Amino acid sequence: MNPSRGEIAGAEATVDGVLGKAFTARAVASHARGHSENGEVKTPLTSIDPVKATAGRTYRDPNGRFGGHLSAIHSACGFAGRSGVTCSAT
Repeated sequence: MNPSRGEIAGAEATVDGVLGKAFTARAVASHARGHSENGEVKTPLTSIDPVKATAGRTYRDPNGRFGGHLSAIHSACGFAGRSGVTCSAT
């Protein structure tokens, strides 16, 4: 079933840094909330990650021949209390 209307609001912050000639680092944090509407009924969007944090480090060969990137991502379970859904570790 498709909702007749929906709304998502949030914020995101990103910090990038240079760590010498070949390394860079990045950190990102975000927060979001959303709901769908069918008539007068508002239902939380459980597919929205309410809190998400990412940290990464990149290496680039000074001669530009190769490089790599490693990231770690954490995402909160969702607004279980708002939606009546329970979260479980996998």
